[in-house]
Amino acid sequence: MDGNFGTVRNGLVYGFVRGTSMWPAFVAGDVLRAEVIHAEDATAGDVLVIQHEEASTVVHRLFSIEIAEAGLRLQTAGDRSGMDQPLYIAPETELLRITGVLRLGSWKAVPDRFPLAGMIPGLILRLHCGLVRKLQWMQRKA
Repeated sequence: MDGNFGTVRNGLVYGFVRGTSMWPAFVAGDVLRAEVIHAEDATAGDVLVIQHEEASTVVHRLFSIEIAEAGLRLQTAGDRSGMDQPLYIAPETELLRITGVLRLGSWKAVPDRFPLAGMIPGLILRLHCGLVRKLQWMQRKA
């Protein structure tokens, strides 16, 4: 999921969401609040704003962080889009950690990962199609 970050106020960085790779935790247009941290202070489960070489600014969840020869190896992924290429950075590199999302006029905590999120739309679609078929069969019999 892309993000546009840069507004700084009271030591926090604000930006908004573009894209759907973190759906349903974040949706396009959500306003996010982030704090500046060093890469070595990040923990698995944090949602980070990072710069991948092949993409613009990306907002994804950190799955693992390991010490590597080149510094730290970060493995990130979108809740909906899957794993990214590993990112190798120096431990003192500054990152943005998402601390809140603006919803219905107030700041909410960052939602946990939804493991069934990818299955829900397909399940709803199958149930809907099954119901429509049954209703059509009932009309034909009448």
